[in-house]
Amino acid sequence: MQGKTSMYETNVFVPLLQKVTDLLRHEIRRHAVNDNAMRIVAEHGRAITFLLADGVMPGKEGRGYVLRRLLRRAEYFGETLSHENHS
Repeated sequence: MQGKTSMYETNVFVPLLQKVTDLLRHEIRRHAVNDNAMRIVAEHGRAITFLLADGVMPGKEGRGYVLRRLLRRAEYFGETLSHENHS
């Protein structure tokens, strides 16, 4: 894990979390709930990218259902962050 205490501090996730913070104009580690939501958005975005690259399309069964759930959950947490950031 590159000598880090969390996988979210590795070179895989740092750019993803930075992009989330840039899009939301939000600071990492400002609030524990927001930090968790940003990590979920980054992790789900990464998983969605791999599923789409494998040719998976959103559907009602199997991997398509998993992709659909990931999209919905990432959108939910993204919206949550967006609303909290603009309150």
